[in-house]
Amino acid sequence: PAPVNDNDQDWDWAAHWPPPGAEPVDLDGAYDQLAGAGLDYGPAFQGLHAAWRDGTHRYAEVTLPDSTDPAGYPLHPALLDAALHTAALTAGTDGPVRLPFSFTGLDILPAAAPITTIRVRLTIGPDGTVTLAAVTPDGTPVAAITALATRPVTATQFEGPARGILHELSWTPVPTASATMPGPVAFIGASPAAEALAEALEAAG
Repeated sequence: PAPVNDNDQDWDWAAHWPPPGAEPVDLDGAYDQLAGAGLDYGPAFQGLHAAWRDGTHRYAEVTLPDSTDPAGYPLHPALLDAALHTAALTAGTDGPVRLPFSFTGLDILPAAAPITTIRVRLTIGPDGTVTLAAVTPDGTPVAAITALATRPVTATQFEGPARGILHELSWTPVPTASATMPGPVAFIGASPAAEALAEALEAAG
């Protein structure tokens, strides 16, 4: 069944799987290849199990690892991310890898049960823009992206300071030696904490 929304997608491709006429993509060592390009994915994101290509279309079957719980997500982010690896793996070796930058027309469609496997069609435009449609193994639509813009990156962009921690905690040492107050100090209020502090300061001179 096709979803009722604003994303004008063709879902007929999902009726036959694997897609007739599409060329299988060899995924042997696929994640080692991506790691060599600077994209070192952890186990939860290594869900790409099979892929095919046919002209500007890419097809993929993606499954969550058993250790990843899909509960709480209409569609687990690791599934959607792994589906896009197909485009990176079939981009060729004569240019940089392209990573997602921004998207428009995202639809996530409700499913009756947690989704652990999806079948995906990616359509790649001349400028690298990707259109995505995803279904469950029984052909039920679960997600669509009208346009996913990508940007080229190289392995060197993942090296050096750019890979450092964006935010970090630093401590500023406080002198422990006693110091003379620059002038009189007045406390407003009569809370026990204020009185105790006043007594401590008075005792310290």
